[in-house]
Amino acid sequence: MHKILIIEDEESVIKVLSKILKEKGFYVEVARTKKEALKKLSVQTFDIVLSDYRLPDGNGLEILEFF
Repeated sequence: MHKILIIEDEESVIKVLSKILKEKGFYVEVARTKKEALKKLSVQTFDIVLSDYRLPDGNGLEILEFF
């Protein structure tokens, strides 16, 4: 099963994306902040990362610097 990390702070977007991806058989995890995303990325590997650009404590491009 492929693992997807959704980095998003809007609950409505999280609900829609999670529902669709889970129905397609993906394992989904969610991070609502840059800090939470970096913590998850430091201890797990994901096949796909979907990130919002604007987050409460940073932006999606800053998360790319982690890699």
